[in-house]
Amino acid sequence: MTRPPQPVSIRHPRPIVIALLAIGLVLAAQSPAQAQGPDRRIERTVPFDADGSFRIYNMTGSVRVEAWDRDSLSITGTVPGGRGNSFFFGGTRRGAKMGIEAPTDLEQQPAHLVIRAPARAHVWIKSATANVVLVGLTGGVDVFSTSGNIKFQGEPDQLNLETMDGNIDVDARGVWIRAKTASGIITLRGTGEDIAASTVSGNISLLSGGMRRARIETVSGDIAFAGTLTRDGALTVESHSGATDILLPASMDGEFDLSTYQGTIRNDFAPGKSPIAESTGMGLHFTSGDGTANVSVKTFKGAIVLRKK
Repeated sequence: MTRPPQPVSIRHPRPIVIALLAIGLVLAAQSPAQAQGPDRRIERTVPFDADGSFRIYNMTGSVRVEAWDRDSLSITGTVPGGRGNSFFFGGTRRGAKMGIEAPTDLEQQPAHLVIRAPARAHVWIKSATANVVLVGLTGGVDVFSTSGNIKFQGEPDQLNLETMDGNIDVDARGVWIRAKTASGIITLRGTGEDIAASTVSGNISLLSGGMRRARIETVSGDIAFAGTLTRDGALTVESHSGATDILLPASMDGEFDLSTYQGTIRNDFAPGKSPIAESTGMGLHFTSGDGTANVSVKTFKGAIVLRKK
């Protein structure tokens, strides 16, 4: 006699699904630090020529470069663990490249690098949000960032600093100095042969101990200059709507040319010289002493104030 077919027992998949969901929730609940693992320490020293050149790439975190009197590069810092972040270095005594590698720039976690280099070395740095600090360098320096702040102190042969949204702070004696940002604040202190600062909406402040040629440009940011020019120096200011405030020594000899289309001019430097109406707005033109230096301010609708110490 043939036995009837027996029913097949099918295990319900729901407990398995629930278990998998539970595991996923546990993994998702882990903190970023747990997911990426502990930071890794960097410690490396390599021989390097006193006037060699090196490049640094670090998108987020911080970079600090300090000058020292040794013919070598010392690199210390921390790199986040996991997620493909790693430190790379390559080069010779004349040139080297280092930085942080990640699958993409957006996936890089904050890394912090401290580099000690010969004072006369040439330095090139690129970052996105990493803050950059440079101390004591006397060679050529180039720094490019998206929104990181940049701070420099030293006597560079050539200094070029650019950031879109970050602030730039410079205390330097140099031949050629450039600082450029969009919405960040620029503060420049020191002396120089050829200095230029420009922004779109950020404020600019120059505190001069004796600049020979200084050019300041902005669209809507305010501009302040306080200090001295060399005897044959020149200060040129151009703005659309930002206010301009210039403070100079009372004994300064110079030729002054100030003009604004819709703004106002206040002259406290030479009270006997008053602005006059022009066909294109208001202008103030006069000479103090033998007029060796030159001060030129042009703005569309910003206010101009000329003061003396």
